[in-house]
Amino acid sequence: MDQSRYEEVPKKEGKAGKAFKNFGKYLKTVMKSIVESFKYNKMKLPAFLLGIGGVIIGLFLSVHAATIQQLTYTYSYVDQSGEELVKYTANLPGMPYDYTGVVIFILMLLGILNIFIALAFNSKQNKGSVVSATIITVVMIGLTIAYVYAITYFKQYHDSGIEVNGTLYKLDLAGGGYEANFEGNYMKSMIVLFIADALSLVACVLGFIHYNRAYEKGDER
Repeated sequence: MDQSRYEEVPKKEGKAGKAFKNFGKYLKTVMKSIVESFKYNKMKLPAFLLGIGGVIIGLFLSVHAATIQQLTYTYSYVDQSGEELVKYTANLPGMPYDYTGVVIFILMLLGILNIFIALAFNSKQNKGSVVSATIITVVMIGLTIAYVYAITYFKQYHDSGIEVNGTLYKLDLAGGGYEANFEGNYMKSMIVLFIADALSLVACVLGFIHYNRAYEKGDER
């Protein structure tokens, strides 16, 4: 009896299997190309970090906005010295106005500017772009410190209240205050800014290490 007729015929690979296999090969090739390009151009990594630092500020804009809307630096108190009770509204001592919205707006602009500088990191690889990124990063860190100070200042008085003429008053909450998940929002907002600043700072350090010295010499000529 001819046994060859009973041999199992290999199953043909389906279209889906071929597609996944080809896609896997494509991803492998792309990742290999990316790794090789990072080795060839050492400014790609700092450029990537600098760009990501700028992008994440904008990605979490809704969190920053929710935090700012819930902040308030005014409180109401009643003057009982006269015959009639008079209600006044005043700003917290040391905080004449709320600047947090302006800070976030400037940080957004600086983040966008850093994205464009990241492109210069990758293409020009020169010292000038690194210096520009460093200046922007220093300003970003300063603004982040001011933002964190404003939030902790608000939280301190919100938790403890403020005493006027022997009477303790609570802050006038804006946007729902803690009832609208203020704790979660302001923590996320600060963490995002810390990460953005850290990525930008690391990018600047790596930029000073790896920028193209030959480019600078060529400029001098």
